[in-house]
Amino acid sequence: MLPSALLFASLAADVELLRGSSEQLKAVFFSGEPWLVHCATRAELAAAAKDEGAEALLPAVVRAAAPRLPDEVRVGVLDCSKKLPSGKTTLQRFKLDGSLSPTLVLVANGRAPRQVTSALLSKHGSSSALFPTPRQQAAALVSFVAAAIEPRVAALSKTEHLTAHCLRRKLCAVVMSDGELKGAAARTLQRLLKEYRAVSFVTVNTARYDFSLSKLMPTAADGAAGGKDKGGKDKGGKDKGGKDKGGRDKAEPRLLAVRSSTVGGGDKSSKEKGQQKMSVLAKAHRDAFSLEPLRAFLADHVAEALEMKPLRRLPQIKWRKQASASDGGGSGGGGGGGGGKKSAASGKAAGGSKRRGGEAGGGRKGGERRRDGGQSSAGGGGGGGGADSREAEARRRQRMAEEEEEYLRGMFDAEGGGEGAEEEEGAEEEEEGLDFDDEEEAGEEVDGEGVGGGAEFGFEEEDDDETGSLKEDL
Repeated sequence: MLPSALLFASLAADVELLRGSSEQLKAVFFSGEPWLVHCATRAELAAAAKDEGAEALLPAVVRAAAPRLPDEVRVGVLDCSKKLPSGKTTLQRFKLDGSLSPTLVLVANGRAPRQVTSALLSKHGSSSALFPTPRQQAAALVSFVAAAIEPRVAALSKTEHLTAHCLRRKLCAVVMSDGELKGAAARTLQRLLKEYRAVSFVTVNTARYDFSLSKLMPTAADGAAGGKDKGGKDKGGKDKGGKDKGGRDKAEPRLLAVRSSTVGGGDKSSKEKGQQKMSVLAKAHRDAFSLEPLRAFLADHVAEALEMKPLRRLPQIKWRKQASASDGGGSGGGGGGGGGKKSAASGKAAGGSKRRGGEAGGGRKGGERRRDGGQSSAGGGGGGGGADSREAEARRRQRMAEEEEEYLRGMFDAEGGGEGAEEEEGAEEEEEGLDFDDEEEAGEEVDGEGVGGGAEFGFEEEDDDETGSLKEDL
């Protein structure tokens, strides 16, 4: 075990003594910033306030881990048994086990607090010894904290995932892209994840999935909706060069800010069934998908300064039906035109003709090579070597591109699941925290079964003119 003097001297940052005010607790538990909180007893806190300071209350494992914790993690000490205005304690509010010693809680990215347990530490390299030393536990704690505070993006594939990872969070940002995010767009999103941890970021691959709000998104800086005009340009102003009026590329991702809250407390039975009414508002980002415009937009989103449009119906995500040659879809069907069954048939015929022509040509050339003897064979070998070289170069470039993007892929969760397969126990209750201690008044607990449908959220039926108004205001 490390000497106490060395442990105290090695603390990398100040330990904050949390007094338990409502504003302070909201900042700790709901700001999205990473906090490692130790729940101390009231007597310990009183003694620390007099002479020794909050550092003296930290368990040895935390003191040993502190110098190696990520720089953005703040460490605090709190009386978790102190009653809140609702009559609950912090332990009760977040369903923490106060009998575990030490009682450590990690909070980050606007998600529910996670209690640090031996089971969690064992997944991060904690010793299998019956009584591991603080140094061994500290290494596992550092590994656990570093992994847990890393912000993630949920890749959505159906409405239930949208509900769980966006609509049940207070602040959300939906990134729509025509394919997988790569390059500058992925790097921009990675920066935003760490700068706006209170926002839950999700992505929708609109080439594969149909998101009901994507058709209402502005396609140009002036917010015009998509479509073609007589001049051959999009109504959004996109020309043949692939740019819109705002100078954005056609394939550029689009971002939609979403803010959710419960309205009206509802009766007790509605709360128990997870059927409180929800207020969901949205606002589209209209500028280029680049760092500075997105920073300004998301800063207003966090400050609740955006003029947002209320949604009257639950947004939907569905699998986008892929057209095929047999039903005349746009895949081209072998004819290369997507013109229906006739095009498909003609395409097949053309393809067959080309193949037959190629075979015949190959036969003639083969005869010539045989007549010419080894000279033509040597030339053919040289051509094959050139093809192999081109293929090798293509593979090398592909590997370089994959390596360039590899570090970005880690921020995305598995498609469909949204949160990965290693969620901690109690994760099903993590979405409830819209407010710190107002659940009795606001009916904040929105977890429950069957959250995929609009009825549970109390959305009204969609008006006929809503689509038009959303195109103008979203």
